[in-house]
Amino acid sequence: MATNLDLICAKYGSALARAEEKVLNKAIDVLREDGVYTLFLYLDAEKQSAIRGKCLELLRDPDTFNDMLPANCDLATLRARFTGQHEKLLLTKELLEKMLAYARHHTKLGAA
Repeated sequence: MATNLDLICAKYGSALARAEEKVLNKAIDVLREDGVYTLFLYLDAEKQSAIRGKCLELLRDPDTFNDMLPANCDLATLRARFTGQHEKLLLTKELLEKMLAYARHHTKLGAA
């Protein structure tokens, strides 16, 4: 049976329904413009541990990359795990963007 990655992204995104919409919008922009590594730099700089944690949970989900990243992943580990892994990096960027978009929409729904 095929895994529905969209539903997995929705699951993790809905868990961020209480995040600030402004932070989610900026995180999506950073990810789109500068990539996965810079997204984690931004989340660390802004002290957005909840969002960072959900990003890592998504990447550790058995139906995505199955523990590709350790629980307390630092930036050096993140960089090392994606070096030379272009297909995984592109898929990671797509999954994170979908998750953050779902989070943003859940946030809007909660604010309505």
